[in-house]
Amino acid sequence: GSPSSLWRLALTRFTIHSGFNYLSTGRFPEQFQHNLTSFSLLFPVGNKKVFGFGMQPTYRTNKLEITDKEFQFIGTDESITGNPIAFKNNYSVDGGISELFLNYSRKLSSNYSIGITYSFLFGNQYIDDTLYTYDVQISTIQSGISLGDVVENGDTLYLLATNEEMTRARKYRQFSGKILTLESRYTQPKQEWVIRASFNGNIDVKTINVQSTENTALTNYFNNSSGAIISNIGLGYQYKFAENLGAILELHKK
Repeated sequence: GSPSSLWRLALTRFTIHSGFNYLSTGRFPEQFQHNLTSFSLLFPVGNKKVFGFGMQPTYRTNKLEITDKEFQFIGTDESITGNPIAFKNNYSVDGGISELFLNYSRKLSSNYSIGITYSFLFGNQYIDDTLYTYDVQISTIQSGISLGDVVENGDTLYLLATNEEMTRARKYRQFSGKILTLESRYTQPKQEWVIRASFNGNIDVKTINVQSTENTALTNYFNNSSGAIISNIGLGYQYKFAENLGAILELHKK
């Protein structure tokens, strides 16, 4: 996949990758995802010249949902009401940044070759964070949402969650940007050197925040932009000890 070596392809090549994600922690249910991770199409456009395009995720999550299994508590010493509070949190995130890229690779001479990748960054992201809070009451009668029970002097006392309040924060993000990657390669029979640099253009993020409670809703709009930067510098070296034996060393500064 190195841009300066793609010219070695003599035929058209279509590549597609599919990925599995599995996440297990003690705090929330197991997460399992199966999705297309990338595809590309490469084909020769002349002698020792190759052009291609494709798409792949850059920073994205496909529908990750986190729900608290158990109640968490804020004690009377930390509660702003002076009474204990129970709460649960539901959190979900979906989407992110994907990359549509164009590749061009060419051999300039017997020793030199170059590669260029121009990428368009795009995508949408949705985040939903919902917090449910409850007052904690002690009762001798079990009703409603039970938080557990204690036995005192032979009597069973029930901890109940009452007066539910919901606070919800939703974020909608839209991303756009560009990346230019330049790579050059110097090749000898036993050795090879590669240098690469990636330049990020302005990354624009449009955000809509919607915060709501039981009775009110507030919507805010934000437009943010990051400046252009050199996002990655890479150096590579390969040495062939024999026809089927060699070593590669790479150094990347991100």
